[in-house]
Amino acid sequence: MACPECGADHNSGWKEGAELYDGLDLPSEEFNYEEFSEREFGSRLSPAGVKRIWWITAAVLIAALICLYLR
Repeated sequence: MACPECGADHNSGWKEGAELYDGLDLPSEEFNYEEFSEREFGSRLSPAGVKRIWWITAAVLIAALICLYLR
């Protein structure tokens, strides 16, 4: 028989404070995903470095290529 949390048994001894160990060592505070994603990725929805004019240019170019293909 061994402890499922720390692996201790009668031969190796029991860990002091084993009843306090939750197995993950994570902070007890709640995780805020919105705050994390804004801190990591910023609040912009468009990719960084791509200006709106290039998105418009790409859309017009794709539309032109589709028109040429259908003719």
